[in-house]
Amino acid sequence: MKYYTFNPQFHAAVLARVKISTIRSHAKVKPGERFALRHWTGVPYRSKMDWLGSAVCTRVRPIRLESDWVLHIDLDGERLELEGLYRIAASEGFGSPMHMGRWFIDNHKIDEKPLLGVLTEWDPSTFIAGEAKL
Repeated sequence: MKYYTFNPQFHAAVLARVKISTIRSHAKVKPGERFALRHWTGVPYRSKMDWLGSAVCTRVRPIRLESDWVLHIDLDGERLELEGLYRIAASEGFGSPMHMGRWFIDNHKIDEKPLLGVLTEWDPSTFIAGEAKL
């Protein structure tokens, strides 16, 4: 089964079905595909992985993030206004676009170079916590 791994700060939001999307450099899954949501039990790539759960992908869209003191997001080629920024921040498990922007600056340096990738979304009603028995 294809999977995405998540940092510890996102585990509770995934399990609570609050985080319902992920931004990555490329798509691993297609709409309609069930995939695993996993995490490292210790040091990444040097420890075992464990399950947060699984879900069904509903949509994959191109996304571009950059910051010049303010977070800018282009989704499907369209620049998001404030309402859209709040919607994406919430679906990514952040409290606000400011928190999301700070995280992406710290982890992906979007203040130096835009991040080009994909937004993979899933329906929270398809989320199954724990190891999926497929």
